[in-house]
Amino acid sequence: FYRSSFFQFDAFFYGLLIPLIRIEKRYILYAGYFISLLLMILSQSYNAVLIADEQKISFWSAIHLPTVIYSNNQFMYMNTLYNIFGFFLIYIMINDPKSLLNKFYNAKVFRPIGKVIYGMYVYHPVFALLTLALYYGFLVKVIPNILADIIAIAICTTATYYFAKLSYYKFEI
Repeated sequence: FYRSSFFQFDAFFYGLLIPLIRIEKRYILYAGYFISLLLMILSQSYNAVLIADEQKISFWSAIHLPTVIYSNNQFMYMNTLYNIFGFFLIYIMINDPKSLLNKFYNAKVFRPIGKVIYGMYVYHPVFALLTLALYYGFLVKVIPNILADIIAIAICTTATYYFAKLSYYKFEI
């Protein structure tokens, strides 16, 4: 129930707030953005460290487990934190076009990714599972965990990006 759209209506309402409210003080926008980002990173990292230690696996193996968001009752606030972060990010992008965040996200390097990012979101579970099979089937047996983690992330991200790009140009357009 928790992940169904009915129980995620707060995300829609954060989006509705963007055109309805005015935040004049830029420091409030940036404080909200960076505080919510920091809280998300710290909270999920903390749970991943605990899970990695408990299960005797690497941090990178633990961070993507579904139990990360459920540990320590994090599910009760994490999606709200994601939504607050998204609200501030989109608000800044729309209302402060000269901001450093806008310059960062509008950099040329992000434009090709922006075209295929939805496809990456859709296809990433497939490539994550394939990479996990490679990771546990081969990589961790022959190289140190941290190097195996880096290689697995690079393979998963690269494969997902190029598959999403193929999908975008051959199917979606």
